[in-house]
Parts: sequence; C-alpha cells; structure tokens
Amino acid sequence: MTNLDVKCDKNSMKVSINFDKPFQGIIFSKGHYNYRDCVYLLPNSNIKKLFFDVSINSCGTTGNAQGTYYNEDVSPDNAQFFENTIIIQYDPQVQEVWDQVRKIRCTWHDQYEKSVSFRPFPVDMLDVVRADFAGDNVGCWMQIQVGKGPWASEVAGIVKIGQTMTMVLAIKDEENKFDMLVRNCIAHDGKRSPIELVDSSGCVMRPKLMSKFTKIKNFGSSASVLSYTHFQAFKFPDSMENKSNGVKITI
Repeated sequence: MTNLDVKCDKNSMKVSINFDKPFQGIIFSKGHYNYRDCVYLLPNSNIKKLFFDVSINSCGTTGNAQGTYYNEDVSPDNAQFFENTIIIQYDPQVQEVWDQVRKIRCTWHDQYEKSVSFRPFPVDMLDVVRADFAGDNVGCWMQIQVGKGPWASEVAGIVKIGQTMTMVLAIKDEENKFDMLVRNCIAHDGKRSPIELVDSSGCVMRPKLMSKFTKIKNFGSSASVLSYTHFQAFKFPDSMENKSNGVKITI
C-alpha cells in the first residue's frame, strides 16, 4: 500500500487506497470478515486503486458523534468523531505478519489548527496505527517564492542575503466556509534557538525583516484563502541555510 486517504461526511468515510502493484488480497472492517457489506474488496480483484465507503452505523464503526456508538476515547476538545479499523490482508484466507491494520478516524471541530513547514518530510505509512482526517477536509500548503509574490516563482537553489522573498500560506476547502490566521512562525538552522517571526496572535515580530500579511480570498483553484508576506532573505551566522520555517495556521 502506497497511500491511504479518507474524505469525511456525516454518514460515511469515503476511503481511497493505492497499491504499487495489483492487489490480490481482501480488505474488510476488523471483526466483520463474514459480513458482505463490510468487505470492501474481494479476493483476486487485481486492482491498484480502490474507492469504498465505510458506514458510520455499521461494520464496527464507533465514535461520539450523533448516530454512532459511544466510545470513551473522547477528544480533549470534545470534538465529534467516528472511527473504524480496516484490515488490508494480502492472503485472502490467512492473516500474516506483513498484513496492514489501519484505524481511520474522522473528526469535526469548531476550529482547526494546522502546522506547515517549508521543508517537506516523508510519512512512513507502515508504522501508522491510526490515521485522523478532518471532517471538513480542509487542506493547507506553504510556499517560499523568490521576488514579490504571491505569483512569483518558487525558490530553488541559493538566494542572496537581502533578496526580496515571499512566504505564501493557503487553505483549500470546497465550500469556501473557512477563514485563516497565520501565527507562531519561526525560523531556525537546527543549531541554535529559533527566532520568532510571527507571534501567537498573528503579529509580525520583526517588521524590518517582514511585512504584515496580506490576505486574498478565492485564489483560483489552488486556494480558497491565501495569506502572504514579503521578507528579506537572511541567514544565521556560519550557516549556509535556514533549515526550517515552521508556521501554525488557525482555521
């Protein structure tokens, strides 16, 4: 399995799974191997991509949201959720050590907070025990551009100190019902204490280095809300690069 994704709605979890080669096994909800409606892929289907729905009212789905079974694992912020455990079994008849178990969870909050980082990092699917998905399916992304954006080119290679750059952050939700606030932005080189660029209230802490954020709504197909700031390229002493820019987005 190379990828697992879930789109959440109020009645089901819409699951998509990708494999790197044709899959011959079986996929079902844990404890419901003998229930046809809870078996999402039959043996020898020979497919590399699969879409299926997991009901919130059957197949072992639990949660604290209305219409689901009660579960004591309630989130600290009292968010509504429901979850189901699915088995990706490579041999249709027996379970083996390399089979995969994924607990998928959908949650709904009054407010979301997401962290984004300029430097991308891989996610090891093999070690995932539970995968959480936001019920409103809000995506977010970040980009550092050379020059005055937010329509400039993404940074590539070494830039000069003092060069004008643009930090672009955005969210995307299909219904255009969310707004965003950029806060807790830091920069560091991995060797010393990070410097604070934006505080927890969204205020720019180094106005000589960075401008106030400008917000654009309905930024084409890539973003429902976009926020950007211009800043001057800088570096840490005896370091060739800023190792990471970490930012939190409150949605």
